Amino acid sequence: MKPVDQTKIGKDRNCFQAALASILDMRLEDVPDFCNLYPTNWIERVRIWLREEWGLEYLTVGMPDEVGFIEEVAPHCHHLMSGLNPEHTLLHTVVAFGGTLVHDPNPKRGGCTKSSIDVFCIDPMRIVALQVEIVNLKKQLEETRQRYI
Repeated sequence: MKPVDQTKIGKDRNCFQAALASILDMRLEDVPDFCNLYPTNWIERVRIWLREEWGLEYLTVGMPDEVGFIEEVAPHCHHLMSGLNPEHTLLHTVVAFGGTLVHDPNPKRGGCTKSSIDVFCIDPMRIVALQVEIVNLKKQLEETRQRYI
């Protein structure tokens, strides 16, 4: 993750673009400003772009505490967190790692509230594959233990 700051503040802000560029280690100008270019279907455009350009899937998860996302799915994963800005006037996106804010693309570095957070994980297939591998290893370990008991 290479921190990238947003260049636009206010209504037409580009915090999402900057946070996405940060996670992908890209320059801001190399990542489309999805929210401003496609205001009615930006999430679908992000999904298409990530799939076509990177071979990645884009997963939207609701409140992390409600779904256990951070503890169960992405304890060691950079992801995007969105919530209200400190003034509670606009949605704002930041970069987090395992649920902890690691980069706020806004130069004020105020973060976002945790009252209405959506968590976006760039590479859920990798996470799911690792979880499946862990489950299989636990099963193998238990089967091995049973043979020797």
